[in-house]
Amino acid sequence: MKKILLTIIAFACSASMSMAAMFAIDSDVADRGIGMSDGSGADPVGLKLLWAGEDEQGVGDDNFFYTKAEQAAVLVFQLPDLGGESISTANLDFDAYIAYPGGTFPKNVMLYGSRYDASSAVTLGDYAYSATTVGTLLQGDLINIASNVNLGWGSYETSATGDSAITTWLSDQYTAGASAGDYVFLTIAIDSESSNPVNIAMAEHITQSTPVLTITTAIPEPGTMALVLISLGGLLLFRRRS
Repeated sequence: MKKILLTIIAFACSASMSMAAMFAIDSDVADRGIGMSDGSGADPVGLKLLWAGEDEQGVGDDNFFYTKAEQAAVLVFQLPDLGGESISTANLDFDAYIAYPGGTFPKNVMLYGSRYDASSAVTLGDYAYSATTVGTLLQGDLINIASNVNLGWGSYETSATGDSAITTWLSDQYTAGASAGDYVFLTIAIDSESSNPVNIAMAEHITQSTPVLTITTAIPEPGTMALVLISLGGLLLFRRRS
């Protein structure tokens, strides 16, 4: 009887643990930049989708002539099949190049959750810059730049607060109807004018780490533990009677 009880207890402990899965999702080559033109060059006034297939995308800048002013970088990720599990944590990491951004300091690079869609195509609606926002602000200080420094390439990731916000936002997208194979759009923007961009390594980059969205899931199984405890109680009652 003692061996049976120990076996059941061991099963209960293992069954009550959450089963987790982790998805490390590389950014899609559909990622794109959006820039602003003042009409001084060949481009018309207003926002424009920048070239597809770029390995780096600027954030900020004041180069209106080439439609590279007040830029935003839009990262695209394809959603995985969660198998009915819930998201427990999520994180974004990426490489960025910072070299004398200019303008006023301190300044912050920001992260927004724009939307989900069955298509991977970036649209002008994914744009954000300074007071122009999109979707949900996930982290307002994704990169904090305190002064006009030359940091070169560096690796960055969302903070614990940012991770929590991404987790909630991604869960909301699934709840709203997103499913495996759909795409989510994360917009990286800057909160004030800069004379040089902060460059983000995009999916096409071959020397820097490309953006990765990591999603971890967990399945709580309280029902299993309850059934085991009921069985345990029945065995104990049987033992007392016998």
